[in-house]
Amino acid sequence: DSGLVLLGLIYKGKGQPKRALASLKAALEMNPNNPDAELQIRRLVADTQRKQKKKAEAEKKYKGLFGRFFGGKK
Repeated sequence: DSGLVLLGLIYKGKGQPKRALASLKAALEMNPNNPDAELQIRRLVADTQRKQKKKAEAEKKYKGLFGRFFGGKK
């Protein structure tokens, strides 16, 4: 199960959160008492939610014709 946790961390580092989550869940199925797998799943979910929220705020902020031209990143 620790190998699957490590694999999940590698996928997370490579920017593949779906594969990372799958590996971490598999590790948790093998050993339900694995604290590392639980911790990494919580971190991955929180990271994903934070990124989605930030992306939604950015899209909302620069909505419209003039916002696309003049409100871009500085």
